[in-house]
Amino acid sequence: MTKNNTGIRFGSSIRKLRNDKRMSQNRLASILGISAPYLNLIEKNKRNVTGKLLINLAKEFKIEVSDIKDELLIDDNTSTQFNNKVDNTEDRIKLDRSFKKNNILAIKLGGSIRKLRRERNLSQQNLAGILGISVSYLNLIENNRRNLTGKLLINIAKEFNIQLSDIEGENDTVLLSDLMEVLSDNIFETNYLKNHDVQDLVSSQPEIARAIIRLYDVYKTGLSNFRSQSDAKKDNIINLKGDINNISAEIISDFIQKNSNYFPSLENLASHIIKKLEKFNNINLYVCLTEYLSSIHNIRVANIPPEIKHETIRYYDPVAKTLVISDRLPQASRTFLIAQQMGLLFADEEINKILDNNDIEDGEVRKLGRLALSNYFAGALIMPYDIFLEQAEFTRYDIEVLENRFQVSFEQVCHRLTTLQRPGSRAIPFHMMRVDIAGNISKRFSASGIAISRYSGACPRLNIYSAFTTPDRIKVQISMMPNGEKYFCIARSFQKRSGGFDSPESFYSIGLGCKINDAKQMIYAEKLILDSSENIIPVGVSCRTCPRTDCRQRAFPPSNRQLIYDENIKGLSAYVSPN
Repeated sequence: MTKNNTGIRFGSSIRKLRNDKRMSQNRLASILGISAPYLNLIEKNKRNVTGKLLINLAKEFKIEVSDIKDELLIDDNTSTQFNNKVDNTEDRIKLDRSFKKNNILAIKLGGSIRKLRRERNLSQQNLAGILGISVSYLNLIENNRRNLTGKLLINIAKEFNIQLSDIEGENDTVLLSDLMEVLSDNIFETNYLKNHDVQDLVSSQPEIARAIIRLYDVYKTGLSNFRSQSDAKKDNIINLKGDINNISAEIISDFIQKNSNYFPSLENLASHIIKKLEKFNNINLYVCLTEYLSSIHNIRVANIPPEIKHETIRYYDPVAKTLVISDRLPQASRTFLIAQQMGLLFADEEINKILDNNDIEDGEVRKLGRLALSNYFAGALIMPYDIFLEQAEFTRYDIEVLENRFQVSFEQVCHRLTTLQRPGSRAIPFHMMRVDIAGNISKRFSASGIAISRYSGACPRLNIYSAFTTPDRIKVQISMMPNGEKYFCIARSFQKRSGGFDSPESFYSIGLGCKINDAKQMIYAEKLILDSSENIIPVGVSCRTCPRTDCRQRAFPPSNRQLIYDENIKGLSAYVSPN
């Protein structure tokens, strides 16, 4: 028996933890990223807990290394995992597929192990000797070509004196999608890159993949600036410093994605201030916040009268200790702006600490990061975590009801829903997009696992675009990606005005979605047959990366295959030729 064939099995303990939290198997399986049948086998001790699952369990239930007893570390011989008979052959095949699928999901810890080893100046040979495995086997683990078992993970945690929850695994879904989009550019046309080559790079060397994406970001921005300068008949010199500033939004988007859009220190600080607000006892939160600032911090909130046209909607004078808010905005926006300024003032230390820990340096990127985190704080202050989550689940995620209960906008509710990822008290893992009427993506985040386009407009088949045809009405869609994954998506378009009738209009559409398995928890899926093929809409990430050649809405040819044109035949699209 070799040590690298060991695992961990404590199914009854997991069942007890789940029952104590009053959590269904489907709910926990969704949080862990596995299927409910696979979790059922784990709880019956018919499957071992892999390293990745152990980390997710530790985060969700606050399990520490000392909680896992030695008697739970047992032999993991995958050839004997089906000793318990499964009478139904069809069920056996289904469970086999579940095992293979979830085994693949677990192989994402190699980069983290390599980072821990290098931080402690250990060679592969040193660490392999400590763990009692061969150097070649450790090399395979670090390159995500072998699964990290539960026992090995616990030995690493003990050796490095860290908790299981401190070990971060690579979530490469978004990274893979972004890199595939980069490599779909025509400049890589002669490189003949295969999909599995790209997947191997993302899995084994994620930092190199991120470096390629960052370099491409600079290239794209520089190319755009170069063309603009040429059009203006200016010097054709690319200003790289300006280019880096222009990609600040993408850097912050990656930073938010890396942290799963959840920042516990800001949640805690917002909760502390919420307790102080209780004494003002006013149902109108705008009034509460203004009174709090005035009486506790001696900050006056003034309004710019609506008859005065001004481009500034929020201005804070630190010398006069006066916060000026435009009266042309709806109350939900004015309340949010006050809460945002409170974040910049009272969460300054926490915000800077978060940015420092994520290597967000000074400059435009840092400023944008502070703005994003102050927005996060504002959402946490206006929509307190525990109360908001309770109401979201009680109303079955009815966004319009939540709007009214918390005196906020549709967009603010959707954004807050994506942040509810506290271990042990999570909402549905959502993805969210915001696009304008020209198709530009101005916000994107994915906890559901769906891939969202980074450089171009998203798939035109998504309901986030068709929502523009029915403003202020929620459209529902079941989307199926090229890899077969299905998602439940809702979308609504709306008009945004920063003042009165004479103010310019802006039109946006918000898309919010989750995995199809979580859809039943939402009120919007109530009258929809989720498993009906008639309701499924095939979609992609973007036209260049999408392999569907039968799409009549294709705007560009796919990058990975040759299209055959026949001048005598006209198909539904310029890039679709009939058989």
